[in-house]
Amino acid sequence: MTDTQPVVDKPNADAPHPAEDGDAPEKMSVDDLLKQFEAETEPDEQPKPAKAPDIGVDDIKRAVTWADEERERTAASRATAAIAEAVKTVKGDLDIDDEFVEGVLHVRASKDKRFLRAFQDRSSKPEAWSKVLDAVGREVAAKAEKSPDPDLTNTRTAVRAAVRSAATRSSGDEPAPNFGKMTDAEFKTWERDNIK
Repeated sequence: MTDTQPVVDKPNADAPHPAEDGDAPEKMSVDDLLKQFEAETEPDEQPKPAKAPDIGVDDIKRAVTWADEERERTAASRATAAIAEAVKTVKGDLDIDDEFVEGVLHVRASKDKRFLRAFQDRSSKPEAWSKVLDAVGREVAAKAEKSPDPDLTNTRTAVRAAVRSAATRSSGDEPAPNFGKMTDAEFKTWERDNIK
């Protein structure tokens, strides 16, 4: 054997060279060198494992923000469904608008924090929430009972309109005077004759 190393046609730049590696013995056996040669010259048939994506702080912040927004959308959707159910419960058989009942619920929640807390705890205390809704339903029914009859209101409106139209009719077909072209004396004369 000689002290010289075999020459490799295409050395792999990534492979450690025995002369450069401080831990490797200075002399390698032929068998080891041939194994190294085969490993360096054989094409890699095995696919390299996929590199994990680089995840930075910004990526994590975006993911957390998205999760928070999704949680808020889900909570808002559940709250909207709960409000719709509460409107149905409060309204019952009353012939009133859903928006009126929803407005009553919103006003109640904004004025009375206990009502809002009962709404928020509706899942853990469904019996208490049901009792609150029944009480609000009774209040709404009492208010609806006091509201004016729509037919009576329409009749009164029609009578008022008829009286007004009769009172504002002019006593003839003469056109209205042009006040802008009247002198002060003409206007006073017209005023004295026409305004009673």
